[in-house]
Amino acid sequence: MKYEYINSAKYNLNTITKAFEHESRNDFFRICKILKFTIHPYPGPQKNKKKIEDLDRWLKGRLTDEEGRIWDRILRESGYINRLYKDLYSDEEYEQANAIAGSRELSAYLMFVEYYLTSLLNSMRGRNDLNDLLGIQSDLGEIPDVNERMLCYGELFDHVSIEIKNALEYIAFYKNHNQICDRVDTKEILKAKGHLLSVMKKKIIDQIVESWQFGDPVIAMDQDVFLCEQDDWGNRIRTYWEMRERSTYTTSMLAAEQYPVTTDNEEQQEFDRTNFILQRQLYADLSDCRCEIVGKEGENITVKIQDLIKAYARLKTICKNHLKTRKIENLNGNMRQVCVQIKKKDLKRELAELELEDPECVLKLLTYGKAKDLLDAPLLATGIYYYMVPSLVAELQISEVLLSLANGFYFRGKALEHRLFRLLKEENIICGKIKRHESSDTYECDSVFVLEDCLFLVEAKAWGFPANITQYYNMNKKIIEADRQINRLYEYIRKHIPDVLQELGLDEGYKINHIYRIILSNFQRADEQELENSFLCDFNCFRGVIKGIPSGVLVKAPRSEKLLKVSDEPNRLSKITAEELVNYLQRNELLDLTKDILYEKEFCEPIHKLRIKKTYLERKLPLAMVWP
Repeated sequence: MKYEYINSAKYNLNTITKAFEHESRNDFFRICKILKFTIHPYPGPQKNKKKIEDLDRWLKGRLTDEEGRIWDRILRESGYINRLYKDLYSDEEYEQANAIAGSRELSAYLMFVEYYLTSLLNSMRGRNDLNDLLGIQSDLGEIPDVNERMLCYGELFDHVSIEIKNALEYIAFYKNHNQICDRVDTKEILKAKGHLLSVMKKKIIDQIVESWQFGDPVIAMDQDVFLCEQDDWGNRIRTYWEMRERSTYTTSMLAAEQYPVTTDNEEQQEFDRTNFILQRQLYADLSDCRCEIVGKEGENITVKIQDLIKAYARLKTICKNHLKTRKIENLNGNMRQVCVQIKKKDLKRELAELELEDPECVLKLLTYGKAKDLLDAPLLATGIYYYMVPSLVAELQISEVLLSLANGFYFRGKALEHRLFRLLKEENIICGKIKRHESSDTYECDSVFVLEDCLFLVEAKAWGFPANITQYYNMNKKIIEADRQINRLYEYIRKHIPDVLQELGLDEGYKINHIYRIILSNFQRADEQELENSFLCDFNCFRGVIKGIPSGVLVKAPRSEKLLKVSDEPNRLSKITAEELVNYLQRNELLDLTKDILYEKEFCEPIHKLRIKKTYLERKLPLAMVWP
């Protein structure tokens, strides 16, 4: 299927007829779902209802009976999903939040978010008594066990932090209510809760839509209950997400051990720890790595990643200092006391102390705007001030923020292939890089290496981490393209093996009986692999098998601060054999380990009058206690 349909901005009949004429029927129906023009996720009447009716009539005379049933199923399932959205927007809490006066709506929302995040942090530390003073209680109540409490409230805090952006974008851009006022009534702060609850419920529906776009879950309605039975695609997504979360958590734990935050120069510790995490996750030298900003009229500006880390660390310091001195209670509606208010000239003076290469560009990247969120861009600019939600910024994981921006990174230093070469040379494995020009064609391979009678071709890809299901699906496009590249190389190299051996310093008579293809990524996937002739592997796993470091599970003992790790020492003395490497690549070990700690669980989520009933994969143990 042609992947360009994924990013089509708008549905029109020409797009559909083109797909109908040029794609297979299965791909055509998938494109219809990907374009999601039958889904209406907004309040109010469905604007393209007539276009869908016109398309339905156009298709009826062109589809077979079986194809017609598939199309009818798409329309029927779309109708069920649209009922969920309609039910969401008829909720009283949603209506109350939207009734807040436009001049105060943004301030009310920001203050509610700050109060709620503060309450979660208080509960996480076992201080619900402080929430009584605030005038707001967190939703989970009291949890006696310390580890369980930290995990439950920590995960809820992270979830809320991510969801803040959706209501903020709705208020500031869709409704154009972007004024910030000094004072808001307590009742309006409480009403603003409806915005956050609505976007969190909407996220559940949006995730169902994404699973439906790219997979085939079984969807039905039973009176007031929406039923969704996940298919293999949905479970693939969950195993990827699980691996992604544990990979991040493991790296953060290692960084915290290596660079514990102290009261002495906390900003430097933050900088060092973030550097450690990013170097490990991205496998690049960040000292000369930059992030791109798309400016006006397509002008692109780049900012040093090191400067971004310094600036984020300074914002964290400002917010932590605010929280230390802040005294608020009973849902005080004073914006300056609840949130951080800092004059633009004062913040520029703070950043000047950091000796940044281009502080103006850094500020542009850190300032909230359309298509940004408060994690990536925590500064809200209005008039002569910047505002920040202090509990959000103070708890910010800088490495996570930058990893979400990783697709805009330019790596100008030692990237993934440099790490690969160093690893192979450390293990005395014959390796090299191939670059050949044949008439107008260029053939380039990031790395080739030899084990016994086997030649391995490696295509190294430092991709960003997919942040949602659509990006995950887009990533598969990159994998298919990388597979196409490496297959092209394979066809060339198998015809020129003597030349390749000579470049590697081996005799022409050296016998090569097998050629294998590896696509090496910088992040762990732990999902099903669909490539026919190539292996997909991440650098951490590849390094482990090459060095003979055993795979296993890392465990944090309950009620213990100690992290118990599997051995980092090799379990063999000799160099890896070709058979051992191929057997490992054929076996998706991370997928097996991930499946071992997941089980199916059913949940029922009330929207308003309707409820969503679906199964999903849940961990057998909390994230901090077990991960591959």
